[in-house]
Amino acid sequence: MKLVVPNTIDLVSSSVPEDEYAAWNASTAYNPDDYCIYAHYIYKCLTANTGKRPDQNYGALSSVWSRVGATNQWAMFDDVVSTQTVAPSGTDALVITVAFDYADCIGLMNIIGESVKFEVFDAGEAEPYYTREFSLVQDTTNFRDFFYSPIERVSDITYTFSDIVNSDIPIGVPGSTLRVTLTHTGGGASIGHMVVGLARELGQTQFDATAGAKTYSRRIEDEYGNLTIIPRRVVKKVTCKVEVETVYSDVIAKLLSKIDIKPALFLADNRDTFKGGYEMLVIYGTKTDHEFSLNPGGVRIDILNISIEGVA
Repeated sequence: MKLVVPNTIDLVSSSVPEDEYAAWNASTAYNPDDYCIYAHYIYKCLTANTGKRPDQNYGALSSVWSRVGATNQWAMFDDVVSTQTVAPSGTDALVITVAFDYADCIGLMNIIGESVKFEVFDAGEAEPYYTREFSLVQDTTNFRDFFYSPIERVSDITYTFSDIVNSDIPIGVPGSTLRVTLTHTGGGASIGHMVVGLARELGQTQFDATAGAKTYSRRIEDEYGNLTIIPRRVVKKVTCKVEVETVYSDVIAKLLSKIDIKPALFLADNRDTFKGGYEMLVIYGTKTDHEFSLNPGGVRIDILNISIEGVA
């Protein structure tokens, strides 16, 4: 298992403009139903005001602003996996460049695309020193699907790969940048969340790991049996046992306690997505529980029992 504590995102450039509304201005008189952008979030005016900073005046009963959500450009960085940054209309590629200091891993969650390319640049250099490109279209696994299932033509049918991870990147040094190009012919390339950071090895996941989902949808039946389904978000769940070398148990225990319930990227399968790793075991979420089964004075392997729940 690997753990990636996300670096703070330093967005260098994006092919997505942040132009849904004008930026908030302290001298502008805002009226109800006016909109503005402040610190990458869209706010709606509830009460006429001037000089009331949106991030300091929303969320309470007497608030003058309501926070609508992240801008399209920033949706992939807002810690909500279900909200996506979508490439501008009329373009086939979503191109993002971020700082890549002290990082060797990138995770992309809830994505739509046909291919993805990763490029890492040294400071001031025009050509990348690392380039990898991957196809996101999976082949059919049997003749029945090939002949009778709907054809996923990448030119006109959206293919959702969902989650991918690449940790086969040299460690970025100060000043390095990472450029990600996600392509989907006909438009609609989308990323729900991006994580960049250093992958920390925790240990070897045992074979009996479990992966599933938790739904927040509701099934309501009245006294006559009439059914109402309220669809809501679904998040991943992973529970596994990890073999940890005894000499590292204290260090890993402190690391897990330090992140507590902060969202992080957990790779329960040590293999990257492009190397046969289970996509189900890639989870961006919070640690709900962990404990060590220790073997003092005996076997030099301790067992980390850990449960992780995804962020919606």
